[in-house]
Amino acid sequence: MTIPLGLALGGGTGSEATLDSAELAGYGPIDGPTARQLAALAPNWQRLFTDCTTGKALGVGRTAYRPPKALLRYLHSRDGTCRFPGCTRPVSVCEPDHTVEWQDGGPTDAGNLAMLCRRHHALKSIGAWKYRQMPGSGNLEWQSPFGRVHISEPVEVHPGPDPGKPPEPPPF
Repeated sequence: MTIPLGLALGGGTGSEATLDSAELAGYGPIDGPTARQLAALAPNWQRLFTDCTTGKALGVGRTAYRPPKALLRYLHSRDGTCRFPGCTRPVSVCEPDHTVEWQDGGPTDAGNLAMLCRRHHALKSIGAWKYRQMPGSGNLEWQSPFGRVHISEPVEVHPGPDPGKPPEPPPF
């Protein structure tokens, strides 16, 4: 079940499906009282920070080392392939890498994770290559062992039509 914190703490009582409603996996939106009752029965919770306007998974902070499924889905979508410059290995054979290592205080958040194939994950982990995440863009700035800088961009996502622009007429 996914439940916004405000709803879990007592806000929202209607059964309408809004951005503030809870969702039960495999079922769909559920009303506030039912969501709170199910949450109270849960043996544990896993916190996942999301963008309140887009619902994009942002991370779990320092509460978990391994990213939850929702965050992994986002990383797979954003990265598409190994994020090492020039590598085209598909994301399905990659693993999440903490840009700032977990043991050094790095959070399990989208802004601190990138998908790397095992070979490039190992090169980064031994310090042969280094990278940092560029704020807001999703770009990674890699530095080679010789000091050369390479930029790795996320997969280009084609936005939908502009809602403020009238649709173009068909060509026929």
